[in-house]
Amino acid sequence: MTYRSYLAAERRRQRAEAKLAAKQVAQSEVRAFEQKIDALQSIHREALASIDWEAKACSLPPLPPVASSYNAFGARLRSLDHLTEFPQTAADLLKEALQQDQEAFAAAKTSHAATLATHEKWRSLGIRVLRGEPQAYLDAIKELQPLTSLLEKGWAAQFSFPSSALVECSLETDDESASPPRELKTLTTAGNLSVRAMPQGRSNELFYEHICSCVLRSGREIMALLPVETALVTVTLESMDPALGKPTHKKVLSVALPRSVLSQMDFDQVEPVAAVDRLGARCDFRATRKGEPFLPIRPLTPAEIIHVAPKCLPIEERFTDAQRLRKSLQELAPSPPEPPPQQEATEAPPQ
Repeated sequence: MTYRSYLAAERRRQRAEAKLAAKQVAQSEVRAFEQKIDALQSIHREALASIDWEAKACSLPPLPPVASSYNAFGARLRSLDHLTEFPQTAADLLKEALQQDQEAFAAAKTSHAATLATHEKWRSLGIRVLRGEPQAYLDAIKELQPLTSLLEKGWAAQFSFPSSALVECSLETDDESASPPRELKTLTTAGNLSVRAMPQGRSNELFYEHICSCVLRSGREIMALLPVETALVTVTLESMDPALGKPTHKKVLSVALPRSVLSQMDFDQVEPVAAVDRLGARCDFRATRKGEPFLPIRPLTPAEIIHVAPKCLPIEERFTDAQRLRKSLQELAPSPPEPPPQQEATEAPPQ
């Protein structure tokens, strides 16, 4: 091989490596683009774990700490070798060990007090939630912070409670925060990256799918957090009105999400748009409409929602039933055997 042919082969190798690297970069960008689109459409697949308020309301307080003589006992064992030769050393060891036991007991009492306060807070909140108190619902939302993933994507949520069985959730966002990407990234037949403007109709469809996914996510987390039967979710969009030159707010979707329906959905397979449409959502959307794809709607009101109050036994009755059951178990338990009668001691007759 001549030097000239070697240089030509080296240039071909470098060009092949550059093409391969460009294809890998293109695949990575397309993969990231597809993951971003999937994330917009699959927010409903995850939700908070269900809160067992009955377990919290009926939970027992933590046991108080018990004073321990662990260190003092060990010091006494170790001091046996020093009693005869070094009595002062043995006394010092025991004094130090007693101090350690006292400090450990004080720290345990401090920790128990904090744990007891936390337990009492959640127990009291559980009782109030089971009673259906609106303020308890608000306190639970403040403590557990639902819809965190939506808030991170530019959404805002507000809650109100017309009754103990119905929650109103108002979701609001602007077109910029929740809108899909403006560019469409695909791979050509040769494996190169193709970037072009996202068609407006496809962009509107993705935005609508994202809104429906967020609505289902809101309903799931409300049902997991609170013992209600229906969640009324209304979506408000903020957009710039070119005629007025200032942002405007318009309600574009309103739907009632019953617990009985959400509990039957397979959220890994469900299509958000189809699910929301089947629930009778109020929405005037058309992807190919010129100008705004959403037109303002009149949202649903609590008076239009048929809901049934949850059948929840009051917590006081639960405690009464538990006490009655405990008493009946005590009556069924066998009574302890009576001790045998003691015979009086008699003096032996004199010999």
